[in-house]
Amino acid sequence: MKIAICDDCLEYRSVIAKKLKSLDLIEDISYYEFSRSEDLLYAYNLGTRFDLILLDVEMGTINGVDAGIRIREMDEKVIIIFVSNYPQYAIPAYDCEAFYFIVKPIESCEFDKVICKAIEKYKILHSDYVIKNRGDITKIPIKEILYVEIYRKHLIFHTTSENYETIGKISEALDKLKPYGFCQVHQGYLVNMNHINGFSNYDVIIDNGEKVMISVRKKSEVLKIYADYLGRIF
Repeated sequence: MKIAICDDCLEYRSVIAKKLKSLDLIEDISYYEFSRSEDLLYAYNLGTRFDLILLDVEMGTINGVDAGIRIREMDEKVIIIFVSNYPQYAIPAYDCEAFYFIVKPIESCEFDKVICKAIEKYKILHSDYVIKNRGDITKIPIKEILYVEIYRKHLIFHTTSENYETIGKISEALDKLKPYGFCQVHQGYLVNMNHINGFSNYDVIIDNGEKVMISVRKKSEVLKIYADYLGRIF
C-alpha cells in the first residue's frame, strides 16, 4: 500500500506519519511526503499512483481541493482524506469524492477511526473472490459483486459486468464475504451492502435496478445489519 502525505507544514507531515505508523494497519506500506500539491500532481502526471492520500488545503499555488479534483480525474480508486485548518472547504472537498475531511488540530480518536475505515475500503477495492470452474480459476473483484445466488448447489455471482458460476455452499461464501460488507437476506441470496440502493417491501433494490428477495423472517435482521453498516461508513 502506498500512502502520500501532502502538507506544507513539516510538523504536521511528521505528526500524520507518526500516527499512521503507530496504527496496526496492514503489511508492506510505503510512505511518501510532499510539501506542495504541485509536486504531488507532478508525480501523478509521471504515472505514480497512491492508494491513500492525506491532503492539506491551503498550500502552494494550487490548493488541495483543486489538486484532489485533478487527481480524481486520473485515479478513480485512490482514497483521499483532507486534513485542514479550514472547515469551510469541507463541502467543496467532496467534489473529488473525498473519503473524509479532518479538521486540524488532529484529534487522535477521530483520526484513528477514519484511517481504519479507509483501510477497510482499500481492502474492498483490492480484494478478489477466487472461484474454480471446470479446472479454470477466476478472480472476481469483490467490489464488483452485486449479489450471490445459490441454485441447485451452484453459486452464481452476479457482478457489474457479467455472471460467474461455480459449485459451492452459500454459507462458505458468506464466511468469506461478510468482512467485505455482505449480508444474507434470504436462504438463497447474499447481497453486497455497498451496492444497496434501497428497500421495497420484501425486496432489496440493487444499484443497477435489480431486485433481490428478502425472506420474511430475516427482514428486521437485514434492516438492522444495514443500519449498522451505514453507521460504520459514515
